Amino acid sequence: MLFLMIMLKNLNIFGSAEPSRPRRRSRFHVVNKSAITALLTQAHKHKLFFTVSFENHKGLYNTALLGVYAEQGFVAFDELTPSKGHKLFLEEKEARVTGRLEGVELRFSARLLEAGSKAGVAFYKVALPEELVYKQKREYFRVTLLGSPVSFQGRLGEDEGILLQGHLYDLSLGGAKVVLEQTAPLSAGDILSACTIRLPDGVDIPFSLRVCYAGADKSGGGTVLGGQFRDLQKSDENRIARFISDVQREKAKKS
Repeated sequence: MLFLMIMLKNLNIFGSAEPSRPRRRSRFHVVNKSAITALLTQAHKHKLFFTVSFENHKGLYNTALLGVYAEQGFVAFDELTPSKGHKLFLEEKEARVTGRLEGVELRFSARLLEAGSKAGVAFYKVALPEELVYKQKREYFRVTLLGSPVSFQGRLGEDEGILLQGHLYDLSLGGAKVVLEQTAPLSAGDILSACTIRLPDGVDIPFSLRVCYAGADKSGGGTVLGGQFRDLQKSDENRIARFISDVQREKAKKS
């Protein structure tokens, strides 16, 4: 990630000094093709899930980036879920795509070039974006937990609901990326209740979780979701902050 940030700093990501069409852009707009390619390649390496929406249509849909083919001028996305999103994309030909790359919002418009299928699963060729929004200032620092296992448990639905179990892939003070052991019918906006994570010291932290994105974990056969904490007590927030600091220190010792 450090290499990517240096690259973005050195590149003229705001385009040429004399654009053909004067256009107001925020400081978060990236228009340099090399920078756009670098960001999307990072998103692909991180197996980032994206949320998709359509103008004048309600509902959010999920997808994953399958590959970046900058020389050919396109990127490939997995089939939209729920299935209504697939039909809308074929009809509308354009969608708004949003994800979070290591805690930083990444957003762009996706113009459909071609749709196909492989083994019964749809995929899409989308034009390489001419610009995207990359809000580099993070609201929360996010740390990966591959060497520091943290278990997760929650429930989907009313009453007892569906019991969901798994572990955290990464963690911040604002939320977490969770890898579930089982497949689950999750969509952006769902609320998981009665959630707990267990830190390595054995402390259980309760909260509820708002799902921001969800999709299949193709490497493990379960479900991967990203969510924002709700109903998190201040004392537990402090415990999470200390744990994140401990993980950072351990990583610094090993580097």
